[in-house]
Amino acid sequence: MADQRRTHRLPIELAVTFHPLDQEDIVAFATTMDISATGLSLLTKEPLAKGQKLKLQLELPRQKRITIHGEVVRVEEKKEMGFLGGLNEFKIGIKIVDPIWGDEAAYVRFVAEKMKEQFGKGKD
Repeated sequence: MADQRRTHRLPIELAVTFHPLDQEDIVAFATTMDISATGLSLLTKEPLAKGQKLKLQLELPRQKRITIHGEVVRVEEKKEMGFLGGLNEFKIGIKIVDPIWGDEAAYVRFVAEKMKEQFGKGKD
């Protein structure tokens, strides 16, 4: 299967809490594995369904918390990790679905800063 990503991914770990849009009383926890301007991947113990809509809160550096909305586009069960605590973990691919304004714009600025840091090295 060809990689369909249109933007670079950066390996950055951020704390995330999330819930399905239709179930605000449920809160789950995850960590980002990588991020891009149009999406991110999460590592979580929660099995999610492709197409599921989520509200995610990301903890950016300097204690800034932002909320973005996403859709699950990929679910990969990490069975080799199942022995850790007896629960399998899941790698979840998320596509940002809301227009880029408010917190989504703050998220894109954060990604742009990190890309500049990574790809700007050695340009001096």
